[in-house]
Amino acid sequence: MKVLVAPDRFEPTVKPLAAAQAMARGLTHAIPTAVPILRPLTSGGEGTTDLAVRAGGGRIRHWDFSVPGHRSRPVKWAELPDGSIIFDAKDALGDPNHGAEPLFYSDSFPVGWMLQKALSLNPKRVLVSLGDVVVADGGLGLLRAFGVNVFGPDGKPVQGLRQLVTWQTYDFSQLNPSSIPILGLVDTKSSFQENVQNGTFRLDLLHNGLNQALDRLAQTFNQHVALPVSQIPGSAAGGGLGLALAFLGASFLSAGDYLADLWALPELLLDVDWVFTGCTTLGASVRDGAVGTVSRLARDYGVPAIALAAVLDKGHADLYDEGLSGIYPLLDRPRPTPSVWRSLATLIEHAAYRVGLWMQALSED
Repeated sequence: MKVLVAPDRFEPTVKPLAAAQAMARGLTHAIPTAVPILRPLTSGGEGTTDLAVRAGGGRIRHWDFSVPGHRSRPVKWAELPDGSIIFDAKDALGDPNHGAEPLFYSDSFPVGWMLQKALSLNPKRVLVSLGDVVVADGGLGLLRAFGVNVFGPDGKPVQGLRQLVTWQTYDFSQLNPSSIPILGLVDTKSSFQENVQNGTFRLDLLHNGLNQALDRLAQTFNQHVALPVSQIPGSAAGGGLGLALAFLGASFLSAGDYLADLWALPELLLDVDWVFTGCTTLGASVRDGAVGTVSRLARDYGVPAIALAAVLDKGHADLYDEGLSGIYPLLDRPRPTPSVWRSLATLIEHAAYRVGLWMQALSED
């Protein structure tokens, strides 16, 4: 029995590869003759660059991010065999702002700096993973690296969250977009405009009036390039990062789809009996993520797909339409949340063992 093991990460403690390894241990314990084929995926964010290199080859490198006003630190990136350069926005941005919400950033300039460094090498294209972060500057920091400036009432360039609320004018005359393709790897197909209008970002909770300021900024971008960049699917990723990249002419692709292609999953699905995937929470939010990707591929190739999950969120039943054949609980009994996070890898292994027994029974029938 061949089983394609292609999970996303199990937050907050188990990365995709570790999750795949735990699943494989459980399966082979239940079915000694099983042949697990490990192809971990991610929906974007931290670790995407590592998985891209693992899946497609290439070389991990580092640049020292060192500019006035920022602490010097190494930022990971990779050069892939096809001539592309990839990096994670989370690596570029570093630690979240002191005192802010987790993964919340008020200045996206480090991502623009990394983009300029990558583009200077004249690659085939630059891929930026946009998950795990929310920047609340509308991507202005990123665009500052490309010659875009927005000014406040005092006539000075807007920098930071509080000034953004009162921005007045802009200067796009120094805009220097790249002719090299930029691709944002995302976990959502929603647009920036949708998220602002629906209050999905909830940035107004962080600073009064910010959503309105971002909406006005998005409309300005739309008018400048005569294209509704804020309405492009995927432009909501990373808060303002997706909007800024769309303004520069970037396109967007699901990180799960990108990694599935690097792993050559369609070819593998011609010769496997089961697909085994999963993540911590299954719901509508993973539809465009790694679990959604592998489920749809399994459906298209007629292979039954089973997903592990600790939590079932709103919209999880829709994943059956996406291609899942079954959802299996990660927990065998109620447990305190801290205990679950401490022993998450072990719980994944034990759940995989139970799923393996079930797979074997169905195969024998």
